[in-house]
Amino acid sequence: MQTRSIRLKNFGYFVAFLTWYVTAVLFITYRLRSDDLETMEKEAEERIRLNEELKALNNSYNPKMG
Repeated sequence: MQTRSIRLKNFGYFVAFLTWYVTAVLFITYRLRSDDLETMEKEAEERIRLNEELKALNNSYNPKMG
C-alpha cells in the first residue's frame, strides 16, 4: 500500500491527464463541426484543377528542351 501523499499525487496526475485528454477530444470535435467539409473539398478540387491547368499552360509556352 502506498502512502497517502503518493496516492493523492497519483490521483492528481490522473485527473490532469484526463482533463487534457477530454479537452483535446472536445477541441477536435469542435473544429470538425465548425468546418464545412464539403466546401473545403470543393476548394481543394478547384485548387488541384487550377494547378493542372497552369502546368499545361506553362508547358505550352516553355516546351521541354531535348
